Amino acid sequence: MNIPKKRLVAVITGSGEGELREYAMPEIGKGSILIKCACSMISSGTHLGNVKQQRLNKTDNEDEPKIFGYQSAGTVVKTGSDVAKLQPGDRVCCYGGEAVHSNWVVVPQNLCEKLPDSIDYEDASGVNLVLTSIQALRRAKPEFGEKMLVVGMGVVGQIIAQAGISSGLDVMAWDLASMRLDTVAKQGVSVCNVLENNAVEAGLEFTKGSGFDIAIMAMGGNGTEVLRQVSDVMMKYPDGHKVGRIVIPGGMETLCKWGAQGLDNIDLRCSARTGPGYKDEQWELGEVEYPKSLVRWTSKTNLEMALQWIESGRLDIKSLLTHKFPLAEVEKAVNVLIDDPEQAIGVVLTMD
Repeated sequence: MNIPKKRLVAVITGSGEGELREYAMPEIGKGSILIKCACSMISSGTHLGNVKQQRLNKTDNEDEPKIFGYQSAGTVVKTGSDVAKLQPGDRVCCYGGEAVHSNWVVVPQNLCEKLPDSIDYEDASGVNLVLTSIQALRRAKPEFGEKMLVVGMGVVGQIIAQAGISSGLDVMAWDLASMRLDTVAKQGVSVCNVLENNAVEAGLEFTKGSGFDIAIMAMGGNGTEVLRQVSDVMMKYPDGHKVGRIVIPGGMETLCKWGAQGLDNIDLRCSARTGPGYKDEQWELGEVEYPKSLVRWTSKTNLEMALQWIESGRLDIKSLLTHKFPLAEVEKAVNVLIDDPEQAIGVVLTMD
């Protein structure tokens, strides 16, 4: 296969618009892999979180456009030195800062995994969000039979809810979009539309008054009022003290009181990235490995498990794919997520 000198890359302009630009092909270094991409999934939170405000500002910002994206799937075309587990022709998924929305990407080998034959490129296109979801659930340290609340039914919230059901948890989802709630309800999750119902009453009814052991707030924006409502449905001890674990994996901002007048004895936990190894350049390139006896779940072992769960049907990614656009129509793809977010979950770009 002929390798071009330039590639097409999606960017967000200073005024908040999606565009396609041409850039030089990146070099294939030691421990890296060149992939001809088939598709990628847009992350509405990480990369589009400020776009709506950019558009509202209505300023002609001439700053250099920002390349965006961190997950894709395609075919290995060429490998750098010290790459042993993958070879040209392998179907793979990949993630990380180099896995941008483009027809060609070069990624470190440990951020890339061979796909089972039964998993198509579209199902594998959102791998970074899948791993972010798994990491958030691990941070919650769930136990079999516990009750979990998930707030926000974007891609991450949907996957967390599905993984919770598959892990033996009783799961409720809150959102304000009926379409998103209908999607997760098909996975056996109890749902509450917070625009139409009293969310606190619904949560206490779901838990039969005992409250939730876990809550994961997979949302962005100002979450002060939502956090207050979530704290009201967490489990309480007989002495009235609130307990449980609240995990925040996204870019939500909030003000809260601590101690007895606020979150009481609730554990508030942040969750970031995809697991140990991610952003460690030596690990990503395969130059070092973490001892399994000390680090059971790395980003790589999380990915291996995620692909097994997708292959077995325990994670249903296809049900989350609501829109598909060619890479050349990245502007339309961005507009769907900004202008009509209540009707969109997984938005995929194809590189045909």
